[in-house]
Amino acid sequence: RLPAGVTWGEVVGAWCLAGIGFTMSLFISDLAFNDETLIATAKIGILAASLVSGIIGFVILSRSLPKE
Repeated sequence: RLPAGVTWGEVVGAWCLAGIGFTMSLFISDLAFNDETLIATAKIGILAASLVSGIIGFVILSRSLPKE
């Protein structure tokens, strides 16, 4: 059960915003790859995914949070 006053839309929005935590992924990609092209490609993918996650989370939360 969800706590009182919390909706599933808020929970899903928070899940999407959790995808923004990309700093560890950037660090791991630096350790995992030796080729600069692969590192740059990984960083672009990580930053793009973080941007999409933030936008989706914002849209979901802006629609599910109560209007004042």
